[in-house]
Amino acid sequence: MDNSTSSYCTEMENTFGGADALTQTTGSRAHCRFSAHQIYKIMKEKPDCWSHTERVMLVSNFLPTLLTGGYMPIDFSDGSGMNLLDIFSKTWNKDLCGLFGEDIRDKLGVPVSVTRTTPRPISSYYVERYGFSHDCKISVFTGDNPSTLTGLLLQNNDIALSLGTSDVVIGSARHVIPSRDSHVFCNPIDDDSHMVIICYKNGSLVREQLRDEHCHGDWSAFNELLSETPTDPNTVGYYFPYPEIIPQGLTGSSTTSPTPLLSLPPGRLLRTVIEGQFLAKRLHVSRVGLEQPQGTSKLVVVGGASTNRILLQIIADVFDMDVYLSTAPNTAALGGVYTNYIAQYGISALYQLLGHSEGNHNPLPTSTDAPPSRTFLTKVCSPDPAKRESYREMLKRYEELEKLGTKNVGFKTSLV
Repeated sequence: MDNSTSSYCTEMENTFGGADALTQTTGSRAHCRFSAHQIYKIMKEKPDCWSHTERVMLVSNFLPTLLTGGYMPIDFSDGSGMNLLDIFSKTWNKDLCGLFGEDIRDKLGVPVSVTRTTPRPISSYYVERYGFSHDCKISVFTGDNPSTLTGLLLQNNDIALSLGTSDVVIGSARHVIPSRDSHVFCNPIDDDSHMVIICYKNGSLVREQLRDEHCHGDWSAFNELLSETPTDPNTVGYYFPYPEIIPQGLTGSSTTSPTPLLSLPPGRLLRTVIEGQFLAKRLHVSRVGLEQPQGTSKLVVVGGASTNRILLQIIADVFDMDVYLSTAPNTAALGGVYTNYIAQYGISALYQLLGHSEGNHNPLPTSTDAPPSRTFLTKVCSPDPAKRESYREMLKRYEELEKLGTKNVGFKTSLV
């Protein structure tokens, strides 16, 4: 990870009124990889290069620019990850752009809605050299995370949970609460909603560590141990061998049990840590504006651990939501197809393509409205109603445990 812009991140936050002020405007605190700070670095360290720069582009608008032979704009959603866009007015923030010593808005161009911009014809170069059709149209591109949200057909209050080396939560919400511990982007296809992204460092690495230490590296033994250990509403905990992203910097272990977490019997240890991972996610999504109305929202799980049905059932029970899997081989690519289709033919045409009624004004059809073969979503788990109250109580205990942990190490995350 490139940390060479850390001083510029600090400078921007301090000049703009702090990390929280920047987050409330752009959806994120300053991050080294975000474009604003990379641009600022070029301005400061390579002024001659900057003086000859005509246009600043993201990969998502650079590629369609190459394909059309003319500048294509940055879309609202991918542009949200730059620390320059006001995610509510959907314009480049004048004060932030002014921090560069000049108004860089002309070099950025006017940001647009990816699905409300008329596609342009492909450049004649590609027609003549590679045989593309004259009728080929190129729409504005977007980023991988916005495309994933679209490819999974997430509506407001739906959640996607990626279980990988690090765990990532993606969701859509009408009324978001920006926090320095998460990212809020403009929704790529619904102008009245926003996309929320929350990242966790202690994901599959922790689950694999527990498997290796207590189950001899065998997932079957891991699942058996989890299955035969019932939930104990009085025992919740967390285990962060790596400094966590949210709560920022929290590390170590803690539990409500009188026995130290890592001294618990293997089954109880596994159950407590795994439940704690997903209790944390349920707690944090509720704080950024993602709510799970009973029976009306879905949770889609992707990533390597999505094949583990024991984990999926725990997720369904903790979140009290139906859990779905995507059968699409690449949901981000599928989202790009959906986005392009909407841009060219309109969202009503996508409804028809997916076998969905035009009378339903939801941004995209739910998996129960359209044939599974067309939505690429399959329901695999439903929550156990008998466990609902237990997990609600455990959620309260986990929240208190997390607050205590952040207090004891002398910092306060903005989501607590």
